Order: sequence, then structure tokens, then C-alpha cells
Amino acid sequence: MQFQRTKPHKFHVPVDIECILVPLVKRLLADNADGDAFQTAIRPFFSGERPRMEIFDGNNTMFIVEGPTYVFEGRTWPLGGQLLTSGGWMNLDPLQTRLLQDHLKSAIDAAVFRWVINNSMFLKARVCRQARKRPFDDQVALRQIVDAAHGKELESGEPNA
Repeated sequence: MQFQRTKPHKFHVPVDIECILVPLVKRLLADNADGDAFQTAIRPFFSGERPRMEIFDGNNTMFIVEGPTYVFEGRTWPLGGQLLTSGGWMNLDPLQTRLLQDHLKSAIDAAVFRWVINNSMFLKARVCRQARKRPFDDQVALRQIVDAAHGKELESGEPNA
């Protein structure tokens, strides 16, 4: 017995965003591993009462920035936030949310730059993002995952070739 995983829908798309939205929907609804990954990635953004603008997910905590956002006196403000810790959920007001958001972004920047410096990655930086060659690059990445899972990685975090 085979089940059909799709159901036809018809919807209207504003002309000015059609070129962006239609390819996005096609990728989101693809019946393959990429479609599953896209659906998994966006699912957390659609739960809750307010739109979730950002989600900072730690090992033991989660911080949700709620929108929509508003610009007031040149600064962007979220409507609030929610924080999940081992103690439970906490609602944050716009100021608390903005302060924690700024603090986390600064901490991320510091951690990334430390990692880049410690792993001598600046020499590999390019002005433009390098496109992935999916058929080739995905196979290389899968081989690197297997190697790393078997303990064949270098101290820098780069798997052996």
C-alpha cells in the first residue's frame, strides 16, 4: 500500500514576490531530505502566539525573540521574548529581550572570531560566498562525517582527507 504525501493546494502570490516565494515553496515542499530539513528548520518559527524573529538555541537553554519588530528613534525593538531554562519559561519585555539579544550576538561574534583565529581560518576567507556543488560536496561531507564519527579528525576540527 502506498500513501500519497502531497495534497494539491491553490494560492495566490503577490506578483512582486513571486520570483522569491515560488522557488522557496518548491524547496520547502520537496519530497526529499532537503524538503524535510527545510521543514524541520522553520517549524519552531511557527509555534507561539507572536511571530518568532530569532531563536537562540543553546544546549540547555532557548531564547526566542518575538515580533513583529518596530523601529523607534533609529533602533529596532522586538515586542518581547521568551526564555526557556531548566527552571522553566520566562517572559521578557522588549527592553530585556533587546539587551539579551545584543549580549548573545556579541558573545557569538566573540566565539566565532576566537574559533576562526585558533583554527587559522582567515586565510580561507573569500569576499563572496562560495556556492556548493551539491552532488560532489554532499558526498565529501558525508565521508567526513563518517571519518569524524570513527575518530579520524585532526585537532583543528578538520577531518583527515
